[in-house]
Amino acid sequence: MSDPTFLAIHRFDDCPADQDAIRVAVDVLSGAAGFLSADIGQCTDSAALQVLVMRWASIGAYRKALSQYAAKLTAVPVLSQAVDEPGGYEVIAHTDGQQWHLFDSGLAADAFTVSLGQAAAAAVPPITSAPTA
Repeated sequence: MSDPTFLAIHRFDDCPADQDAIRVAVDVLSGAAGFLSADIGQCTDSAALQVLVMRWASIGAYRKALSQYAAKLTAVPVLSQAVDEPGGYEVIAHTDGQQWHLFDSGLAADAFTVSLGQAAAAAVPPITSAPTA
């Protein structure tokens, strides 16, 4: 993996009644540009708890895939049954078992200090390392 990727994680406390629905949703999304892979996992303590982990080239690719008409009809209704919690993660470190690859965060330096309706700088560089004291 040479570039950082985006992980979309959807946890289901009570899986959709139609188990094929998750696979169909992924099949629709997998045709979109930027889709890399998907895994469905089942909790080892309870079969009712499942997780869908999708890897995308970027957050933009994921959002664009969800905006497709076919995705709105098939994937969005299934994904909306997931636990309502943050589920988007940018990859900041990856290992192939031999070496760790570190990536800069794509978050702007003021990501958690500027709210909607507030002015920010015309361009804010991404966070490249932890600030020093």
